[in-house]
Amino acid sequence: MNDLSSLALTLVLALQVGTGPAPNPNGLIQAVEQKYAGLKSLSASFVQIYRNGEQRLEESGNLVIKKPGRMYWEYRKPTLKHFLIDGKKSTFYVPEDKQALVSEIEEHDASVPLLLLLGKTGIEEQFRIEPETEEKPRSAGNSLVRLTPRDPQGEFSYLLLEVTPGALVHRLTVFDPIGSRNDYVFSDIRENAEVPDRAFRLKLPRDVEVIKE
Repeated sequence: MNDLSSLALTLVLALQVGTGPAPNPNGLIQAVEQKYAGLKSLSASFVQIYRNGEQRLEESGNLVIKKPGRMYWEYRKPTLKHFLIDGKKSTFYVPEDKQALVSEIEEHDASVPLLLLLGKTGIEEQFRIEPETEEKPRSAGNSLVRLTPRDPQGEFSYLLLEVTPGALVHRLTVFDPIGSRNDYVFSDIRENAEVPDRAFRLKLPRDVEVIKE
């Protein structure tokens, strides 16, 4: 996890994404921005797959998002982990390590790909948007688009977004400069789910070492 949108667009466009054989990638991104800007909350199951050469690590858990700016990832398998963004900072906590990493974060920081899920706008200003030609969608009917930052980022080279016909992000893939990739695959997505504020309160035990980055 350490690797660790609303532009004007009609609802009609958002509903039409993915219905043609080759959706316009800019229109696709605008539809995603429109969709996520209109959501108040979201919950989903996720699988995260990290690959680097022959190394492969798969983790899974649940994700909840609530505006403004809150996101909580609870990793359940194979190891319990907590990753929380509360709008101002991020906290990454692994109970068995008895350590928590705390970092300041900016909601509109292009260097944090996961913030796309919080309704980040201005993607066209910060990324070159192109159709993806090297990979295929995981699910039939979905569309793939490649996002390359206009200003080079140290933490990643480019992103792939796999988008459903309803303009939801089914997969977010982050490629880093050394050739590894992180795939975040979402399922059981519930829009405007009931998410209580207490879901974003992470209470750390007294014996946990807090490291500020």
